Amino acid sequence: MPVMYSFVAREPLTDCRRLLESLEPLEIAEQLKLLPVDSISSKKNKIKIVYIHNPNARFGGKAKVEVTLDRGRNSFRLNGKGPISFEVRLNCFNDALTIYFVVTGKLIDLVPEEKAREIFNKILDYITAKASTLGLLPRETGYALISEAPGHETALPVSTNVEPTAIPQQANIASSHEVGQTSAIVQQTPGLTDST
Repeated sequence: MPVMYSFVAREPLTDCRRLLESLEPLEIAEQLKLLPVDSISSKKNKIKIVYIHNPNARFGGKAKVEVTLDRGRNSFRLNGKGPISFEVRLNCFNDALTIYFVVTGKLIDLVPEEKAREIFNKILDYITAKASTLGLLPRETGYALISEAPGHETALPVSTNVEPTAIPQQANIASSHEVGQTSAIVQQTPGLTDST
């Protein structure tokens, strides 16, 4: 029985802040179809998603999730709270964008890990398309592994605008699109742990 799913990716970008300013919260929320969706509505900085978790129920069978937007100078965060909770967080630092996606809540058992990974990939595709439209992506882009839980293999497709010969073959190349799965909400940062 899973408690949560957590994914992280990093993309090198030349002007990360410009990308964060151009993101539309509702467009990202439309990607978050963790369960069948009854409705998605938006009002100011709040988005409401109604998921159907039991279509045969006469009353109820729906889960309402309130999504709030928190936009900072170097960050963008969509936080969904309800029976199924999630967080989509984007942070800019040193000409790189880090994307975090976490899913948890009472109804997490109804969301398979493959579905959560598929949604994470859709969010990555949306962000990559937006960055490409703005001309912020480096010429050579591919997916490379950051980290993953033991026993899992993360293999994500390469962007469609890249020739197969242009994809870096090593996982730790700074110009690659790095994707992985973490097993906890907070991932240890190299250099911040004591080496005793």
